[in-house]
Amino acid sequence: MNNLRKASGIIFLISLVLLIDAWFKQKPKISETAPQTINEINDLDRPQISQDLTQNVEQRTESSDLNRTENKPEIYEIENNKVIIEFSSYGAQINKVVFKDYKDRGTKKPLNFLEHNSINTFVAQSGFISESLPSHSDNFVLNSNKTLANGSQEITFQIIKPGFTLTKKYTVEKDSYLINVAHSISGADINENEPLYLRLLRDDKIDTGKSMLMPTFSGAAIYTSEKKYQKVKLENIKKGKDKHIKVSDNGWIGYVQQYFVAAIIPAKGEKREYFTRFTKNNKFAIGLMGYGNYQNKTVTYEHQFYIGPQIQKEISEISEGLELTVDYSWLTIIASPLFNLLFYINSLVGNWGLAIIILTFIIKLIFFPLSAASYKSMAKMKKLSPQLMKLKESYGDDKMKMQQSMMELYKKEKINPLGGCFPILVQIPVFIALYWVLLGSVELREAPFYFWINDLSVKDPFYVLPVLMAISMIAQTYLNPTPPDPVQAKIMKIMPFVFSIFFFFFPAGLVLYWLVNNILSILQQWYITKNLEAKKN
Repeated sequence: MNNLRKASGIIFLISLVLLIDAWFKQKPKISETAPQTINEINDLDRPQISQDLTQNVEQRTESSDLNRTENKPEIYEIENNKVIIEFSSYGAQINKVVFKDYKDRGTKKPLNFLEHNSINTFVAQSGFISESLPSHSDNFVLNSNKTLANGSQEITFQIIKPGFTLTKKYTVEKDSYLINVAHSISGADINENEPLYLRLLRDDKIDTGKSMLMPTFSGAAIYTSEKKYQKVKLENIKKGKDKHIKVSDNGWIGYVQQYFVAAIIPAKGEKREYFTRFTKNNKFAIGLMGYGNYQNKTVTYEHQFYIGPQIQKEISEISEGLELTVDYSWLTIIASPLFNLLFYINSLVGNWGLAIIILTFIIKLIFFPLSAASYKSMAKMKKLSPQLMKLKESYGDDKMKMQQSMMELYKKEKINPLGGCFPILVQIPVFIALYWVLLGSVELREAPFYFWINDLSVKDPFYVLPVLMAISMIAQTYLNPTPPDPVQAKIMKIMPFVFSIFFFFFPAGLVLYWLVNNILSILQQWYITKNLEAKKN
C-alpha cells in the first residue's frame, strides 16, 4: 500500500469516526414507552393534571407574553463574588446574569449570559397556570433585599391581592452560581394542588460560541434517572419534533451551550412535567411544571436555577447528570479520564498549557510501542523506495504486474504494508476524545499559557503555533517513504499545507497539543530510522 492510500484511508476513517461522533452527540435517546404526561403517573397523593391543563401552559404563558403592558418595569440587583443578577418587577423574573470571572470575547467586558434588551432575550421566568393567579407578566413589588449573616444574598418579591398573597424569594450564596428560588402562596381559597411553571425563555440571536470548523451543541437538555441525558435541538423544537421524556419525579431541564448552562432543578421526589416549545412571539421556551407542598393554607415550591459555567467538579455535586452538559457522548469513556488527568496535572503545575504538554508526553509514552511499530514499518518502506522506483521504471504503465512485484518484494523483506497504518488508527479515538476535552472544557476558557497566548480556548492571535505546526508536518514528510508515483509524491508534499490551514482556526490549546505530539513523533521516528540504518550498516 502506497503512502497516498495510507493517508486517504486514515483521513476517511477519521472522518467516519467524526461523523459517528456527531451522530451520537446529536441524536436524542427516546423510549417510545416513556410516560408522556402526568396522566400516566399513578400519584395517590394529589390529583392528576388533565391533558387540557397541560396544553394550558402554552396558552397561559403566551397570552401573558402578548398582554404585557408597555410600562417600564422596576429593576433590582443582587451580587456575590461570582455573578451579578438582575431582576425585573415583571414576574419577578431573572432578567440578567453577568459572570464576573468570564469575559465577553467581543467587548472584553464581564459576560452577560442571561440578558433582556431590544436585541437579545434570555430570561428565567415562573408563574401559575391558573388564570386567577399571577403569571410571569404580573407586576411584583420588592419586599426585601438583604445580605444574610453567612454572606448569602437574598431578595424577596411579593404580590398581595384579595384572596391570596404570593411571595417569591431568591437566595444565592456568596461564592456560588446556584440560585435558590422559593415560591409560597397563601390564602383561604388557595387550592393545595395549584400547578406552577418555571421556564427559560430565549431567542436565537444570542451568540452560542459556535464555529463552522468546531461545532458544539446548543439547545435544550433534559436529564432523568430513567432516560439519562437527552438533547433537543432548537430547530426540532421550532418544527414541533421535540421528542423527549415528559414526566418524571427527578432530574432537571435546561439550556446548554459551549462552556455554560442554565438549568432548572426541582426538589427531589416532586412530580414534574418537562416541556419545550416554540412560542407565537418566536421564542424558545424550555421549562417544567409541577406541584408544591401544602401546609397550613400555604403552598410552597422549592426549586433551584444553576446558571453558570460547566465546571465538572462543581456541577456534579449540584444535581445528578449535570456534569453531562460537558458532552463527550460515546467518547466519554475515554474523554472523561483524559480530562481528569489533565485537571490533576494542572493542579500540580498551575498552567493549563503546561498541563497539555505534559499530558501529550504521557499519551505518547502510553502509545510508544504502537508508534514504534508504525515508524519501523515506515522506515523499512523508506529503504525500499529505490527498489520501488526501479519496479516502476521496469513495468511502466502495467500496474497489475507492478503491484504483484511490490507484494513479492514486501514478502521477501518481511514488511507488512499495513504496518504503518494500524498503530495510528488505534490512537484516533484517543486523539478525537482529547479534541473534545480541549474544545469543551470551560476551565481552558481565558486560561493563559506563556508569552503571547492569553487564552488557550481561542486561536493563536499571531498564528505562531499554526505556522510551527505546518513546519512540523512538512518535516514529517521527509521522514516518510517517498511514493514511487510522482503525482502521489507531490500530493504528499502538498497535504501538510492543506491540513495546516485548519489549524489556523483551531483553539491554541488544540494546536499546542498537536504541535508537541508532532515534535515527539518526529524525534521518535528519526531515532528509530537512524537505528535501523545503523544496524544495516
